[in-house]
Amino acid sequence: MLNKPPKTPQQIWLRVLLIFLIWRCSLFLLEFLGLQLTEEFDFFGRYLNVEGIINARKEWQAFPSNYFFDGFFRFDSVWFDRIAQRGYYIEGSQSNVAFFPLYPYLSRWLGYLIGNHLVAGWIISNLSLIGSLFYIYRIGLLYFNTRTIERAFVLLLVFPNSFYLSTFYSEGLFLLTTTASFYAFLTQKYLKAGIWGMLACLTRFSGILLFFAFVADLLYSRWRAKQPFQPAVAFLLLIPVGILIFMLILTIQVGDPLAFMKAQAGWGRERTFPLITLAQEFTKINFQFPRDPNNAIHVLDWLGAVGFLLISVLMALKRYRVSLWSYTAFSILMPLSTGTTMSMLRFCSVTFPAFFYLAEVARRSTVYAYLLFVFAFLLSIYNLRFMNWFYGV
Repeated sequence: MLNKPPKTPQQIWLRVLLIFLIWRCSLFLLEFLGLQLTEEFDFFGRYLNVEGIINARKEWQAFPSNYFFDGFFRFDSVWFDRIAQRGYYIEGSQSNVAFFPLYPYLSRWLGYLIGNHLVAGWIISNLSLIGSLFYIYRIGLLYFNTRTIERAFVLLLVFPNSFYLSTFYSEGLFLLTTTASFYAFLTQKYLKAGIWGMLACLTRFSGILLFFAFVADLLYSRWRAKQPFQPAVAFLLLIPVGILIFMLILTIQVGDPLAFMKAQAGWGRERTFPLITLAQEFTKINFQFPRDPNNAIHVLDWLGAVGFLLISVLMALKRYRVSLWSYTAFSILMPLSTGTTMSMLRFCSVTFPAFFYLAEVARRSTVYAYLLFVFAFLLSIYNLRFMNWFYGV
């Protein structure tokens, strides 16, 4: 790792590319070998009641002739694919209106240039991951030394659900838009912060949390340091415009601007106070721990939610910037407010400020090595389950 911070953006890009290539290519190698040594789960037969040999009658498969590359396109990739091809439509309790438009639309537009929107989406995800690491580095240089920043990088890249950042999912693009918005805000470039935040809201609903985190930071600065508001902070109002644009798209295509909220019920989500969710989900854990992967995943999701909430509290006690710790807290409380801890590790994987705190905790080499081992171990299991169609990762 570097002892001195990079002096130019070009040096930061080179460092980011090196770290990305080392850790992401290692993951790709694991995926390639792992798929040769493991078996596919009969998802379509078990969950969709399609009879026949294992997954022989798949309703959807991105690249039938290349099983390794096809492994990056699973589950929610189907919804993004449908949006990219046909736009939005409602077709039952679960439909693509629950997914925000920027990622599938960018995949469609880039797909016109390269000839395949699925490949385009995979490229967008990985380029977005590289870009987000660049902005995380620049944010880190405002507050931390390079060793802490690069530990944060690596911990993020080996986090159990971080493989989503390189799949046909919107996580990579969301991480790019949120980190870019954060860096612009922290350097008082409020117009850029508003534009990037608007793009984040067009990627996922939780992009709106940027607005609340930034407002909390500004109010604290006003109260604590008596700093007057700059007129340019009004540009932050661009952030929620992203949701309004999506509502307009839904109005035009399906006739209901709130369809994305109503569709959440199809995934078993309903409004609940976040701490009640934690208590209720705790009671669902089978502490006899039978051989049940769903129970184990439920435990890990619950622990992820509690752990990252605790990290946000500790960040506040250590006097991190208000926007950093509040965004971390909001990013966990929002999904918990839907009444379930389902997919919590996915939400944690894009909550980038928490990884700065984890990197500080891991200053001692033994702690860092232990975190790396645990994260990488779980990452390999989760990733291979995902690529082999095991539901629930």
